[in-house]
Amino acid sequence: MPDAKKILVVDDEKLINETLNRILAKKGHQMFSAFSGDEAIKVLKENSIDLVLLDMRMPKVDGIEVLKATKQCSPRPRVIVITGYADTFLEKAKQLGVDGFFIKPVQLDALLKRMKELLEEKRPPAWSWKAKAEDIGEHIIKARI
Repeated sequence: MPDAKKILVVDDEKLINETLNRILAKKGHQMFSAFSGDEAIKVLKENSIDLVLLDMRMPKVDGIEVLKATKQCSPRPRVIVITGYADTFLEKAKQLGVDGFFIKPVQLDALLKRMKELLEEKRPPAWSWKAKAEDIGEHIIKARI
């Protein structure tokens, strides 16, 4: 990823948050961290974020509320959901519009590939949210980080 982008990692799991931040910072991106939904919304209000890597299940303010907050940003950041609770959050995330949906544990190469597509504005063909989760294919990925 040639140009540094502003990326916000939102995950209350410290190891995941710190690992993603470290890997992406080494690739030259300006990184922001939030360990709660409240923190994420504050970062979004104070910075022009290009991409959000968003966990959905967090105490107090969950990923759905953060996703709603991204819609108030201008320009609106791209959002990739990373969650261990696909059944709980998939439909709501689809309704609110996300750019990727990964199930934990995430395969790093697949995540980086999707990030690159989004940050370079190369969009794959629109996905059909009417399909069942298992039919969406590469956009919902079960793998390891």
